[in-house]
Amino acid sequence: MYKIFTFSIFLILGTELFSQIKPYGFCGTSPEDQLIIRDRMFQNREKMDKLVQVRTGAIRYIPVNYHLAANTDGTGRMRIVNVYTNLCAINKLFEAHEIQFYLRNINFINNTALYDDPSSALGSAWCNSLANNNRNAVNIICARVANKPEPGVLAFYNPGGDYIVSGIGSVNANGTTLAHEIGHFFSLAHTFYGWESTTYSCNTPTPLTVFIGGQSVQVEYVNRDKRINGQLVCKIAADGFCDTPADYNLGFGWNGGCVYSGCAVDPDGDTLDPDERNMMSYFLSCLQTFTTEQVAAINRDYNGNHRNYLKAAFTPQNVVPSEINIISPIDQSVTEGFNIVKFQWEPVPNATHYLVEYGETSLTNKNVSFITKRTDTTLTNLVSNKRYAYRVFAYNNTHFCHAIMNPISFVTGKFSVSTKDITTSIQSINWYQVSELELEFNVNSINAVSSNIELFNMQGKKVFSQYLNLQTGANQISINFPVKGTYLYRVSSTSGALSGKCLIL
Repeated sequence: MYKIFTFSIFLILGTELFSQIKPYGFCGTSPEDQLIIRDRMFQNREKMDKLVQVRTGAIRYIPVNYHLAANTDGTGRMRIVNVYTNLCAINKLFEAHEIQFYLRNINFINNTALYDDPSSALGSAWCNSLANNNRNAVNIICARVANKPEPGVLAFYNPGGDYIVSGIGSVNANGTTLAHEIGHFFSLAHTFYGWESTTYSCNTPTPLTVFIGGQSVQVEYVNRDKRINGQLVCKIAADGFCDTPADYNLGFGWNGGCVYSGCAVDPDGDTLDPDERNMMSYFLSCLQTFTTEQVAAINRDYNGNHRNYLKAAFTPQNVVPSEINIISPIDQSVTEGFNIVKFQWEPVPNATHYLVEYGETSLTNKNVSFITKRTDTTLTNLVSNKRYAYRVFAYNNTHFCHAIMNPISFVTGKFSVSTKDITTSIQSINWYQVSELELEFNVNSINAVSSNIELFNMQGKKVFSQYLNLQTGANQISINFPVKGTYLYRVSSTSGALSGKCLIL
């Protein structure tokens, strides 16, 4: 089976459009799949022709799963935060149509075959398995690319497996790429369906039909009342909607902004005036909305029995406040160590999950991120004497659009906490408070050894140092502290060192 790929919705944030010769990217939904999508819309309309979009003020909430693929070793996965910014943008595009998507789950898959090419035989098998095992939401699979042999493919919908695949570059704050694919998911074809593999020419008469995927498709007319054999052409031609004006793929290569003023005419000679804002068209920087008939088709498809898995009872959460009060590490602080560093923040009302991101110096695509329901986490894999940045983002299933806090930076300590060199003579250190500003340390050594005890405050400054002549067994050392607080201690000898944290209340 061959595939003719059509260009689709792309990551263009400004007004610049790509040239007709080499587009930046395109939709990978095949002609065969387009035919299945459109036929499903026709069948839905025939079965539920009385269902139209009636504005009620009630939001329809639809679940979404994002499956974030990575190499088998876990490398290459896109940043989790992109899920939130992407879904937030998608919801803004659907908001006017009383449809919102909620985040049911973020799934992590470490498999190089899936990550490297989800369109390959093995990658497709993984996609089908993911969709079948998560038949509880719209499944969006995010891989390095959508189709390795066709690097221009940004995303596609597979109606056979009923899942969407996207390259990670298209999962961003623009939202139109996946909003377009969600349109396919809910039975919408391109507004110019049939013209994907035919280029309109002003120098030849407009044909009555065009061919795509071996199928003949009726060409649409400007006149919405035009009939052939008693049928309204606009209901059977192109995408099958009468409120999406005739469009012969005129957005392809168009560089005249959001007002088409080209030469295209229909078979009757009437000048075309396409809807440049329609989400299923290709006027790339103009995409904003769906029409009433398109939304009615989305609702029909949602209400079909084949979509029952999307209709579980769901109660939206309250809004999550954007501010998080970080307890530790605080801004510009020096931590007590590097192999045991605790992050902690205050609970946020109505939050169900927290995203934690951290990385050396600043937060980039190489940073580490994970999701937790706790309000603290302990890291054990940091590097000593390094500056790190981290932030925490609170969210719930329906509210993830609030601003993400600026990163907080901290510097790891130069020595570890509660660690021991296996060759050291010093076996253990215990401490307890004997007066308001005095601690007694109990140092156990397996043999007599010269050593030194040092104390550091939480800014890493040394506040105490004393030579010790340890004897075999237990040794008691009393130390007076300048002020109450948390301190770090280190007892070292030529054979090794033992360090930890102490607290004077």
